[in-house]
Amino acid sequence: MTEQRVLEVLIVPVGWKQPGRGKGGQRFTLPNQRGYKMMVRAAWQAEYPQAPVLLGPVKMKVSVWMPRPKSMVFRRKPMPAYWHTVAPDLTNIFKLTEDSLKGLAFKDDCQVCEEHSFKKVVAGTEQPRIIIRIEELEQDG
Repeated sequence: MTEQRVLEVLIVPVGWKQPGRGKGGQRFTLPNQRGYKMMVRAAWQAEYPQAPVLLGPVKMKVSVWMPRPKSMVFRRKPMPAYWHTVAPDLTNIFKLTEDSLKGLAFKDDCQVCEEHSFKKVVAGTEQPRIIIRIEELEQDG
């Protein structure tokens, strides 16, 4: 069994979007995506400063906890977590998270051969966050 690396980042999850175009038609990364990638990368480097980049097939699990809408915050009623069914799409959050870890956790995002993810709204007064679990898969000989 291989070691599992786990990272929890207290951040409002952001989904990947098509790059914008500036003056002259040059493409650019949207500011919120750039900030998200920088936060995830910085958190990974702080948690795993000496960890080697994985070179084989990888399993990646992403747990996404979105912020609770103000209309769903109550003083006396219970506030359980529930499924987040609006934008951003889970696949786009996963893609941006995967891109963020390219070159740090694994050499290239094409190494992710198995993925698991879910997206929920936080319970009560919990903070929005993303929990990433990465594990190298064994080669089936």
